[in-house]
Amino acid sequence: TAALGLMGKAAIDEEINIKHLQVALKGVGIEYDSVKDSLEAVIATTQRKTGIADNAQRDTLARLILVTKDYDKALKLLPLALDLASYSQMNTASAATYLGKAYEELEAGADKIGIRMGTTTIYFKDLDEVQRMVGGTAEAMANPFSVLAATMGDLNEAIGSFLIPTIKDFVNWVGAISAGIQNWVKLNPELAKELVFTTAKLGGLLLVIGSLIVIVPKIISLVTVITGLMGPWGWAIIGVTLVVTYLVAELLGLSKVMAGVKD
Repeated sequence: TAALGLMGKAAIDEEINIKHLQVALKGVGIEYDSVKDSLEAVIATTQRKTGIADNAQRDTLARLILVTKDYDKALKLLPLALDLASYSQMNTASAATYLGKAYEELEAGADKIGIRMGTTTIYFKDLDEVQRMVGGTAEAMANPFSVLAATMGDLNEAIGSFLIPTIKDFVNWVGAISAGIQNWVKLNPELAKELVFTTAKLGGLLLVIGSLIVIVPKIISLVTVITGLMGPWGWAIIGVTLVVTYLVAELLGLSKVMAGVKD
């Protein structure tokens, strides 16, 4: 059950990831469905070669689209952004930000661009020079375990996609129940307060009962010893103990809890 829940979450995360890219594409006049097949094929191939997960690639592409305002240019810059990330040991989002800034500087007529790599900023004449320096790094530095993890992630998403309708129905059902309870609490604040206190006390009572269940054998043994050693006086001591226990329970309000439960 827990595994299915994680698969469902993975599928929902991917759905949200794709919607994020859809928004970016729509901003430049492109419908995701019109480029879905070709784009997802490129992303899947890159994932197999580099181990960089599809969701990271989509986020990177969305950021590049935001900067370039052009889908084709952003798609062309995507491999360079991934190579830059691997070469500089940074996440793909940061690489896209630095590369996007460099692109903007070139478009504004700059004669050189600075790209931050770790704690150092490296200057280049143009993006071709960047490509010559870092090109192919993502594939060359691919970790087989990263490729495996990304592949298993896709499998989880594929299985989890069948659970999305059920999860959404469950969330809606819980939301409706929650709203109903909140409205009832607003209309009956005093009764709700009493129920909360009663529930808390019942929880404490159940905790005590659970503890007693554990120690009952020891109590029986103790009673046997006392009655054997003291005779009638043993029963008298037990009777007094029970009376004191009852009085303590009264002081704690447990009798009131039990009366409330009975009502």
